[in-house]
Amino acid sequence: MRGGQTLTQPYGPIRALSVMRWFSSFFMLKVTNEIPTYDEPATANVRVHSHWNDPALVVLEVAGNRITVKATDAKAAIENATNTRRYG
Repeated sequence: MRGGQTLTQPYGPIRALSVMRWFSSFFMLKVTNEIPTYDEPATANVRVHSHWNDPALVVLEVAGNRITVKATDAKAAIENATNTRRYG
């Protein structure tokens, strides 16, 4: 070290913020939603889980099988499936 510099200086506010962003990226919340089914005979509910690493993905759980999809694709598919009204 030159000129009597020491390594004991505290982190500046920008450095502390970047450390907090880095630290918080390791601790994401797990969110699970359960959607009731209306099948006859009754079947297990559909579960939608947040992805463990990517907030743009969701995990669909149907009868114990898990499928990872983009959240925007799942929303678009639901919108398209419910857009059945015909005009004419």
